[in-house]
Amino acid sequence: MFLDAAQGFRLHALFDLALRTGMRRGELLGLRWSDLDLTGGILAIRQTLQYVPGTGLVISPTKTPSSERRIALPREAIASLTRHRDQQRLKRLPSSVRSIHPNRRKPLLRH
Repeated sequence: MFLDAAQGFRLHALFDLALRTGMRRGELLGLRWSDLDLTGGILAIRQTLQYVPGTGLVISPTKTPSSERRIALPREAIASLTRHRDQQRLKRLPSSVRSIHPNRRKPLLRH
């Protein structure tokens, strides 16, 4: 129900991943696209994002070697992450190149 309500929100993929994998907040926020193998359905936890008083946000290795691990991604999380990645890629295109077909929500390139 929560994920349905969050549909269309820019952090939907993060919420989806958190609820389906049980990952910790710092692990979720420390993820990079290079940590994800969407084709193979595997996520690698290699680092975390933590707040350090007096310093701010810091990317650091996981606290223990056992915290660095691989997680199998559920099918639904892969779909959500793929949509999110595609949306990010589309936003990076110059506006003169991108156009969204109103009925399909798929990128069309203008010549």
